[in-house]
Amino acid sequence: MSIFTELYDPRIFESIHAYTEFHRKLSIALEEGWVEEIPVAIKREHPRDERWFREGRSGEVYALEDLEGKPSSWRPVEPEDLFPNKFITPVSNLRN
Repeated sequence: MSIFTELYDPRIFESIHAYTEFHRKLSIALEEGWVEEIPVAIKREHPRDERWFREGRSGEVYALEDLEGKPSSWRPVEPEDLFPNKFITPVSNLRN
């Protein structure tokens, strides 16, 4: 189970109170070193108000998003979004 699931399982904040309480718990997790904030690795055509956090014990990365017109939410970051400018060429495609 991820620390974000422990902090707030539904992923979409149902109220301002739930969002405020999540931030309080996230602040504690940051202070204790269970989570660290990292830079957002991808550049979007339409920028989002998002912050990324890496969980210390698993290394998983989560985004906390505030999208206009939608409730605030958190989500796991897909592995391919972590290194968007790295292209991996399969060895079978390499030629001498």
